[in-house]
Amino acid sequence: MNRITDLAVETAAIRQERRTSGAFGIVKSELTLPSGDPCVTLSSPNLHRNEEAARYTADALVRILSSMLRGAERILVVGLGNGELACDRVGVLAAERIRPTRLTAKTGIKLSVFVPRVTGKTGIDTYDSVCALAERIRPDALLAIDALAARAPDRIGTVFQLSAGGISPASGVGADTAAIDRHTIGAPVVSIGVPTVIRAGVLAADLIDGVFEARPRAFSDAAKEKLLAKLTASAGSLIVTPKEIDVVAERCAAVIADAVNGFASRLPPRLS
Repeated sequence: MNRITDLAVETAAIRQERRTSGAFGIVKSELTLPSGDPCVTLSSPNLHRNEEAARYTADALVRILSSMLRGAERILVVGLGNGELACDRVGVLAAERIRPTRLTAKTGIKLSVFVPRVTGKTGIDTYDSVCALAERIRPDALLAIDALAARAPDRIGTVFQLSAGGISPASGVGADTAAIDRHTIGAPVVSIGVPTVIRAGVLAADLIDGVFEARPRAFSDAAKEKLLAKLTASAGSLIVTPKEIDVVAERCAAVIADAVNGFASRLPPRLS
C-alpha cells in the first residue's frame, strides 16, 4: 500500500532525569530512552494563546538544540511528512521556513534542507532518499522534523520532543519502517517532533482511566480491562486530530523553524 503519511510516534522514556519549570507555564523534562539516548520534552501549554510564550519556547528550543547538536557544523535538516495533510505537515512547513546556509556561510553552522515527501507521492521510501542524500553530502549530524502521534490528548500541539535516538517515519500509523538514526546514517541523528494526532484507542484508554480514577470503587479492575479491550478493538486504526489542526501545525512549525534558524545564526529567534 502506498504510504501517504510519515507520522512518527511519540517516544516513551524509561527514566526522567530532571524536570524544570519556566515562564508561561513551560516545563522542560530531561529523559532517558530505552536505547540509553537522551530525550528532552518541552511542554508549552500557552503556546497558542500568547505570542511571548511562543518566543520563549523557540528560545528554549535553541538552547536544547545547541546542547544536542554540540560540535556539529554541517547539519542536514530533513522535513518529514505530507504537506497536503494538515496533521502531517509540521516537518514540511518548518523546512520551508528554515534558511539553508551550506553554500553561503563561510564559518559556523552550515545547514542543508531537504523535504523527501512521502512514499505514496514519490514511490521512493523516505528512509532510502534520506540515507542516499546523507551518504552524498556527509553531514556531521542530521536533524529530522516530524509530526507525532500523541501519548495523551493534552499533549497535542503543546509538546516538543527532541531525541538523540533518531526517528522511524510513519511509525505513528503502525508502519514497520526502518529507523533513521546514527547507525543507518553514519552520523548523529536528532529528531524534533510535535504531537498532532492521537489514536482513538489511546484516547479511549485515557478517558477510561479518568473515569475510573474519579470513581475507583464503582467498577472492578476486570470490568475496566474488558471495557478497554472492547473500545480499543472497536477503534481499530482510527486516528483523531483537533479541528483547528491547520492553525496548530502552522504555529508549531514556525516555532521550530525560528529555533533552528536562531541556533544556526547564533541570534535570538524571531517568530515569523
